[in-house]
Amino acid sequence: MSIQAGKILLINEVRGDPPIGHHLIAEAGIYIPFINPQGAVSVEVNGALLGLKPGEFEWLDKPPKQIYERQQI
Repeated sequence: MSIQAGKILLINEVRGDPPIGHHLIAEAGIYIPFINPQGAVSVEVNGALLGLKPGEFEWLDKPPKQIYERQQI
Protein backbone atom coordinates (compact mmCIF):
# COMPACT_ATOMS: atom_id res chain seq x y z
CA MET A 1 0.00 0.00 0.00
CA SER A 2 1.38 3.41 -0.98
CA ILE A 3 0.48 6.72 0.61
CA GLN A 4 0.87 10.30 -0.58
CA ALA A 5 3.34 12.35 1.43
CA GLY A 6 5.81 15.18 0.97
CA LYS A 7 6.51 17.10 -2.21
CA ILE A 8 9.02 16.49 -5.00
CA LEU A 9 10.34 18.25 -8.08
CA LEU A 10 10.83 16.20 -11.24
CA ILE A 11 13.93 17.68 -12.79
CA ASN A 12 13.17 16.50 -16.34
CA GLU A 13 10.44 14.58 -18.11
CA VAL A 14 10.37 10.97 -16.85
CA ARG A 15 9.27 8.02 -18.97
CA GLY A 16 8.41 4.55 -17.75
CA ASP A 17 10.58 1.57 -18.61
CA PRO A 18 9.56 -0.98 -21.25
CA PRO A 19 7.88 -3.33 -21.63
CA ILE A 20 4.96 -2.27 -19.42
CA GLY A 21 5.58 1.31 -18.33
CA HIS A 22 6.81 2.89 -21.55
CA HIS A 23 3.48 4.61 -22.18
CA LEU A 24 3.70 6.59 -18.89
CA ILE A 25 5.24 10.05 -19.13
CA ALA A 26 5.48 12.55 -16.25
CA GLU A 27 6.29 16.12 -17.21
CA ALA A 28 8.91 18.07 -15.25
CA GLY A 29 7.33 19.90 -12.33
CA ILE A 30 6.15 19.62 -8.73
CA TYR A 31 4.26 16.54 -7.52
CA ILE A 32 2.96 15.04 -4.31
CA PRO A 33 4.55 11.57 -4.50
CA PHE A 34 3.35 8.17 -3.39
CA ILE A 35 5.69 6.25 -1.07
CA ASN A 36 5.45 2.50 -0.48
CA PRO A 37 6.54 0.64 2.68
CA GLN A 38 9.96 -0.08 1.16
CA GLY A 39 10.53 3.64 0.51
CA ALA A 40 10.07 3.56 -3.27
CA VAL A 41 8.80 6.88 -4.66
CA SER A 42 6.32 7.19 -7.53
CA VAL A 43 3.96 9.75 -9.07
CA GLU A 44 0.52 9.26 -10.52
CA VAL A 45 0.23 9.55 -14.29
CA ASN A 46 -3.14 8.92 -15.98
CA GLY A 47 -4.34 6.82 -13.03
CA ALA A 48 -1.19 4.64 -12.87
CA LEU A 49 1.88 4.93 -10.67
CA LEU A 50 5.20 5.68 -12.36
CA GLY A 51 8.19 4.66 -10.24
CA LEU A 52 11.05 7.14 -9.98
CA LYS A 53 14.77 6.61 -9.69
CA PRO A 54 16.71 8.73 -7.13
CA GLY A 55 18.37 10.93 -9.78
CA GLU A 56 15.04 11.81 -11.42
CA PHE A 57 13.65 13.95 -8.60
CA GLU A 58 14.57 16.21 -5.69
CA TRP A 59 12.73 16.42 -2.40
CA LEU A 60 11.14 19.81 -1.75
CA ASP A 61 9.34 18.65 1.39
CA LYS A 62 10.50 15.23 2.60
CA PRO A 63 7.97 13.39 4.77
CA PRO A 64 9.00 12.48 8.31
CA LYS A 65 10.37 9.00 9.06
CA GLN A 66 7.11 8.12 10.84
CA ILE A 67 5.37 8.00 7.45
CA TYR A 68 7.48 4.99 6.46
CA GLU A 69 7.11 3.29 9.86
CA ARG A 70 3.32 3.69 9.87
CA GLN A 71 2.99 1.79 6.58
CA GLN A 72 4.76 -1.28 7.90
CA ILE A 73 2.07 -1.99 10.52
